[in-house]
Amino acid sequence: MAPDSHFPVHRYGPKQIMLVTEDATDRAVDGKLYRLKKVGGLIFPCNLEHGDYISDKGCTITDNFSPPHHDYVVKLEALRKGLQT
Repeated sequence: MAPDSHFPVHRYGPKQIMLVTEDATDRAVDGKLYRLKKVGGLIFPCNLEHGDYISDKGCTITDNFSPPHHDYVVKLEALRKGLQT
């Protein structure tokens, strides 16, 4: 995620597992702010409000959703179609 960026508070239907792989982010979850550093992470249930405030260094994370996040499934299908042409 880009340095000094943020993601407004939002919700996802799927359960989410987030792992920080580089640098740090401040994640707002259900009205509380958590500082997550490299190799830190969170697991949170469906429809929990959350947002991010990215440090001046940026941040790399891995997100996993169960069931798969609909927007990402659509993007993957479009990518696969593009590779087949």
